[in-house]
Amino acid sequence: MGPALYGRLRLDDIITQDQVLRLVSRQKDLNFNPGEEFLYCNTGFTLLAEVVARVSGQTFAEFTRTHIFEPLKMKSTLFYDDCEKIVKNRAYSYHADSTGIKRVF
Repeated sequence: MGPALYGRLRLDDIITQDQVLRLVSRQKDLNFNPGEEFLYCNTGFTLLAEVVARVSGQTFAEFTRTHIFEPLKMKSTLFYDDCEKIVKNRAYSYHADSTGIKRVF
């Protein structure tokens, strides 16, 4: 489910949970019959996060922090659900082009 599917042109645009849910709610048919083909897509993970949030009453990030990461003492692990959040010691991806090294979004 790329941004171009719903009218966005840049692949680095932020896609919100609400946008995914609106798009999925309008889907009329499957791409193919279950078990006949495979196509990787993050939509299933987005829907899973929504189910966890609705059932638990917490955001997916809060739920995983309190029920998975904290009990396992994983102090530097999180689900990143806020693109503006500063994450201490976060490593970003970079690539080189003809003008130098740039951050990948």
